[in-house]
Amino acid sequence: MRSTRVLALLLFFVLCSTSTLRAVDDGQTRPKLDSGAVTTGTTTVVYSTGSGNVKGVSCLLPNVSTVSVKIYVNGGTAQILNLSDYYYPVDTNGSHFTGFIPMNVRFSSSIQVDIQKASSPVNIYEATCVVSWALD
Repeated sequence: MRSTRVLALLLFFVLCSTSTLRAVDDGQTRPKLDSGAVTTGTTTVVYSTGSGNVKGVSCLLPNVSTVSVKIYVNGGTAQILNLSDYYYPVDTNGSHFTGFIPMNVRFSSSIQVDIQKASSPVNIYEATCVVSWALD
């Protein structure tokens, strides 16, 4: 009986020390909301040092366009989310709204979120994205 309790307690401590539990947002973060727009090329929406997480992104895409959301965690290589207007319904202005795309991208030293849109002769309209993020 005693060895079962010790084993259960040991298992509890092992599970609590895993990185997945530490990635959970405990509600003690300082939330932020940043937005950016791009016609062609790349625009940085978020750049910060410290620790925290990117909570999600939403974008308004013009017709016939693809926007790449590039997330650089702790100075590493880009994690890329490609958003195409093909997958989202058209609003009254002829744009496509992605809705809120939830994420939980943790960072411990720095974060950079860029949006990139390739030039197109048939599409000169800008794409706008809003990024929800927080510092610990």
